Amino acid sequence: MALNVAMQGGRTLDSWKEIAAYLDRGIRTVQRWERELGLPVHRLEGKKRGAILAYPAELDAWVEAHSSQLRQNDETRPNWALRLALASAALVTLLGATALATRQGWFRGQPHSVVVHSSELRVLDDHGRELWNHTFNFPLVEAIYTAGANTHPPRRYSFVSDLDGDGEVEVLFIPYAPAASDLPRRELICFDSRGRVRWRYQPARPVHFGDETFEPPFPVDAFFLPDFPNQPPGHLWLVSHHARWFPAVVTKLDFNGQVLAEFWHGGHVEVLKEAELDRRRVLLVGATNNEQTSAALAVLDAGNPEGSSPAVSPNYQCLDCPAGEPLLYLVFPRTALSRAVASRPTIYEIWAKRNGQVELAVNEAKANPPAAAGPSCSFDSQFRLQSAGLVDPYLSLHAELQKQGLLKQPLDRQREEKRLHNIRYWNGREFVPYAGYVEALAARR
Repeated sequence: MALNVAMQGGRTLDSWKEIAAYLDRGIRTVQRWERELGLPVHRLEGKKRGAILAYPAELDAWVEAHSSQLRQNDETRPNWALRLALASAALVTLLGATALATRQGWFRGQPHSVVVHSSELRVLDDHGRELWNHTFNFPLVEAIYTAGANTHPPRRYSFVSDLDGDGEVEVLFIPYAPAASDLPRRELICFDSRGRVRWRYQPARPVHFGDETFEPPFPVDAFFLPDFPNQPPGHLWLVSHHARWFPAVVTKLDFNGQVLAEFWHGGHVEVLKEAELDRRRVLLVGATNNEQTSAALAVLDAGNPEGSSPAVSPNYQCLDCPAGEPLLYLVFPRTALSRAVASRPTIYEIWAKRNGQVELAVNEAKANPPAAAGPSCSFDSQFRLQSAGLVDPYLSLHAELQKQGLLKQPLDRQREEKRLHNIRYWNGREFVPYAGYVEALAARR
């Protein structure tokens, strides 16, 4: 029988001799009662064989319940008035211990899930009971905390886990506000299991691209976690961007909120995914490239991702970012739809498969009117392009925009899909046609 010592409180009886003396009976008698009548005696797990424990309150309750049977016993009955007084005292002790334990949070569950309503973060245990709450002084976008789970990989705005392996569950949370005036408050906050803030983070230093200085704030967009099987994450990847302009930063953080590395990018970053490429752990960064007005993919060394995105124009070259460049940097051709509606495409989903293949989905986003459909691309384990095609939503949207007069020519699908193969990569000096990862590395040596 498992015991919760904190719940019992009060005096304990630690041997058959003590139990027999307490009940004013012989040792053999109380042992027989335990075998035949269920006298509440506990065997201690993990202790030496024969170790037992009994609580006076439980013994008293048992005696009261079995009084008629005990009267027939030929041994002398104990002083039940005294026993009742002791039982009352034990009950008072038990109730006091329970109240103290509740006040001290000894029985408090661990965080299991979060609920966002209006401006309030509510943290629940695994039974759906509220453990604690935190109220922000601005409203939160409730839908975003569930919508991110439907992307590939999941864009996270909250996460509940024992981050540092100490047995206490932490809560990571981004207070996502809808109003532009509240953008500076969008940061990553780590709460402990009782709702106290352990740390908070938002990039806080200015950065220079060309002649321009971009001062904070850099509101946090989302964070991503590695998801390799049977491997604890050990770190997270955070995406932030300038409150008004194009610079974005990918930050590698440990679970104490310490910065491990930064990668700055000339255009907003949408998605991050750790993967294996050529027997190396890499970070795939899906983004938009403002200089090229194109979707872009940066392949970074996950262990040493520091640096910035390459650029031809000095206006998009970072002057004070950490030294370093991506292992591979690709820009993707724009579609006829993207050119017609003046969108800035971005990579918004990445699938990394166990066989080394990678699939990308491009979003013709930030358009007027919005154009959420885009092409998809598939790469083999050597990151050579295997296929590129237009998906059904793109075809439907193209037809709709043609009907509205925004597209003058009907879709030539074969021609358009052939153009999707015109991917370019950065060779250290300029963007040139791309054939494959191994070929690109060889050309840069």
